[in-house]
Formats: sequence, C-alpha cells, structure tokens
Amino acid sequence: MNVTSLWMHEVRRRWEDRPRTPDPASWTGPAPEWIEGDGMARIFQERDAIYRAGEPAWAHILMANSHAWKPGTPVAPGTILLSHDPMIQREPELYQGVSQRFWRLKQGAATTAVGLASQIPFAQDEMGRWFRRPLARSLTSGRVVYVTGVFFWSKQVPGGCLQHNLIPVVAARGGDPPTVMVLPKVFWPTELRERWETAARNEGDDSSD
Repeated sequence: MNVTSLWMHEVRRRWEDRPRTPDPASWTGPAPEWIEGDGMARIFQERDAIYRAGEPAWAHILMANSHAWKPGTPVAPGTILLSHDPMIQREPELYQGVSQRFWRLKQGAATTAVGLASQIPFAQDEMGRWFRRPLARSLTSGRVVYVTGVFFWSKQVPGGCLQHNLIPVVAARGGDPPTVMVLPKVFWPTELRERWETAARNEGDDSSD
C-alpha cells in the first residue's frame, strides 16, 4: 500500500467517527463578500448535505486564487480535478497528467482529439462556475474525471494556506449533491498535515529574512 493510500485510510477512519451534525466552526468558514448571487453560493447551500452524504477522496488543485497560496486570506475560490476512479484514488499522481493536458488546451494548444473542440471554450473560461463538469475522455486517459469549484478556508487548511496540488476533499460518490468541499484539517492524516504546517512555517521564516 503506497503512502497516499495509507493516508486516505487514516482520513476515512477519522471521517467515519465524525459527529452526526457538523460543527460550523470546523466544517465551513466565512462566506466571501462577493458570494451573493454568485454560482459558488451553491456550496454554502449544500454544505450540510455534503457533510451527510460525502466521503473523503483525493483531488488535485487545477486553479486557485493566488491569495489561497499565501497566509492571511480567510477564504479564496478555486477549481479542482475530482475522480472516484479507483486507480486514480490509489495513485492520485495520475491527476498530474490530466492537469497538464487541460492546461495545454487552456493555453490554446492545437488539437484534433475527439471531444476536445467543444471543451476549448470551457477550458478558457476564467469565470466559469462548474460542479462536476466532466472532462473529455481524451484528456483523462479514458477515466471519468470532473472539474468542480471549491472554496479554500485558511483556518481549515494546515498552515493556513495551500502548499501542494494534492488535497483531500469531501464529495458524494453518486454526485448528490454535486458540490464538493475541502476536507477540514482536523480529519487530515497526521503526516500530511505536519508536512503542510512545516512548509508554511518555513515560508514564513524565509519571508522574514
């Protein structure tokens, strides 16, 4: 069993022991000021349903507001890749190839692959709000992979900001609800949480030099 599988085993054990009702302080953070009338508001509307029906899974950060990578921002939006495919969940580094192909498409790379022409406008839309938008199979080596929006709350991420593209999330396997939330740090595997916290401290030391 590889390290990411061991980490996920630890996460799932903690998630199974979660309280029956979510603690608002640890489950979600504050809503951004611009959320009213925005499509991302759906995450807040469905957060309790995600808590009840969701299960932990590995995801890959495809895009994130630059402030999410720096401490001090309470909440920032982003977009992730999500798949419940067993192979990807066992080997989440497979997301990296999907991400690279998506970014080549986004940056205007010429392609004749089946199904990609219709995805170019979608890939290049910086303001899109998607919840489990499926990617063309030619981008994913034939596996089912979705693009979906999320929020990153600094108080729920180890170290207070993003450190790596691989991140655990909570998602309903059957897609009901389709929205997804980042797994709060209280459920993270100890080793991964410590890695993120150490990286954040090291960045803070570097910035103070």
